[in-house]
Amino acid sequence: MLIKLIKYDIRADYKKYAITAAALILISIVVRFADVKFGSLDDNSDWKVLFRVLVGAFITLCGSAVLLTLIFSVVRYQKKMYSDEGYLLNTIPANPMLHILSSLITEYIWLIAIAAVDVVALIISAGGLDFWRGFLMPIRYVIEIDPAFAIYLLTFLLIFPGTMMLTLIFVINFGYLFRSHRVLAGIGGYVGLMIISNILSSVVYMISGKSNFNAATMKILSDNPNYITSDESYQIVMRELAKLASGTYISTLIVNVIFFAAIFIVSSYILKKRFNID
Repeated sequence: MLIKLIKYDIRADYKKYAITAAALILISIVVRFADVKFGSLDDNSDWKVLFRVLVGAFITLCGSAVLLTLIFSVVRYQKKMYSDEGYLLNTIPANPMLHILSSLITEYIWLIAIAAVDVVALIISAGGLDFWRGFLMPIRYVIEIDPAFAIYLLTFLLIFPGTMMLTLIFVINFGYLFRSHRVLAGIGGYVGLMIISNILSSVVYMISGKSNFNAATMKILSDNPNYITSDESYQIVMRELAKLASGTYISTLIVNVIFFAAIFIVSSYILKKRFNID
């Protein structure tokens, strides 16, 4: 049944992702052509300025394409569960967890697909793989300093899209528990969820005896405001973050895993009560 639900979700939105992917590839070709034509011009040239604007817009679009995956997935969930289409879908003999799991898996499938298109588009625009050497340098640096932190970072990046999706699923489900003012109810549910998350984080950090990773990270960055433009400041920030992470990443990962599982279970329970499905 899960496979059928996933196929159903994929078929419903594949055109949107196809258009997004085609747009990325097309614009990457335009950027590449512009680079060959105008990239070697004087920095003060009007065409060179326009070229830089085009490159900035293209990179922003690549990042936005990943964000669009989350937006498309959330809109798809709301439509399939609470629109006219949802009334038909809820007659399918599948428990609430399968509906949510289907949305999560579909989100990751499209996320991987769009990320792959992003990579191809960036390679096309750069005219080769030289672009990625500079992009991967900070990653190699982190791995050399603290391999365990690199593993945590990878795990966090894998969990984060699912956590965001589940958070928005919870907000939608919670809002639809009310007959009116559903948007306000959803916002209230989100605020409550964030309060619980912060309490959970504080408890785990207190038990583990570690400081709050996010607060400590912000302090390191504020103490070194020039870390983006200064190589010396950048090296200091990376070393301090590695030291900080070595003592806090396990606690942070535990918080994220517990939060992920809790939202999933609560959202499934709300669906079960809302639609009386098992």
